[in-house]
Amino acid sequence: IEDVQQSHIAIAVPDKHGQALVLEVASKVHVSALTEKGRFGFDSQVLAINERSISIAMPASSNKEQLRQAFRVPVAMHVSVNIGSATHEAGLDDISAGGCRITLDGMPELESGTVIDINFAGTALDLARVQAKIIRLIDKQGTKQIFSIEFIDLDERKRDQIVRYIFQRQLELRDSLS
Repeated sequence: IEDVQQSHIAIAVPDKHGQALVLEVASKVHVSALTEKGRFGFDSQVLAINERSISIAMPASSNKEQLRQAFRVPVAMHVSVNIGSATHEAGLDDISAGGCRITLDGMPELESGTVIDINFAGTALDLARVQAKIIRLIDKQGTKQIFSIEFIDLDERKRDQIVRYIFQRQLELRDSLS
């Protein structure tokens, strides 16, 4: 949400997985907004579209929505992952303040709860070591495995650094849609 007027609300161009969604005037939309009191959502309709924003009708009401633990942003970076005494290269697909999604290639299947160390050195995050655990195997594509990862024992400095990166990445994604 970029601006609220008496008759309408201006929203940024929506995206899904970093790709702009195409909307037309009169399209029905569901809007979800995070406030200090939680996440709220409402249904509306597109009134007008311009290069920077979309005007939607003011809703009659809004509903509180389930808030996931942390907002995720898509990324494409390489990290190293230590599993036991072995180090493996992995692709980082998305990240939040609470965890990430990684792709490992050519590994034996890892079990939920396996503790790993992720090294973000040399990336935009440039964190030396973040301890994490595997939550679940999301998908398997040939020799590639995609895992949902939760950060554990993350100190405040590292969490703040990740949150700053997420905000920066959100701005980059928004600007790339303009």
